Amino acid sequence: MRCPACGWSNTLKNYPKKNLQLKKKLSDEVLEGLNRNFLTELNDLTSYTLLKKCTDTKEEVIKYAITIWERRKLKEKGYDVYYFIGILRNESKRYDEKRKQESKRLDSLPPSLT
Repeated sequence: MRCPACGWSNTLKNYPKKNLQLKKKLSDEVLEGLNRNFLTELNDLTSYTLLKKCTDTKEEVIKYAITIWERRKLKEKGYDVYYFIGILRNESKRYDEKRKQESKRLDSLPPSLT
């Protein structure tokens, strides 16, 4: 499909090939969670969008986002993959702050006497 204003076309890219390249960069556990929830139902362009976001995000954040998705049963509530991408984006922003706060909290604990 071509944009009438600028001429950009999303059909010029070979998305199945790019999806395979992006899948190789992810771990088996993350890929299994994504397949279980999303990748089997998506078209190539949407799969590419999800996989590209996942390769740019830390693995722990992706696992946590998958846990949130499954625990809240968001698929049954009618949410789609773009909502999941939003969860990934928000959790990756908060990830570094959570780590800093956790390390401060652990640093302030009294030393063990054992």
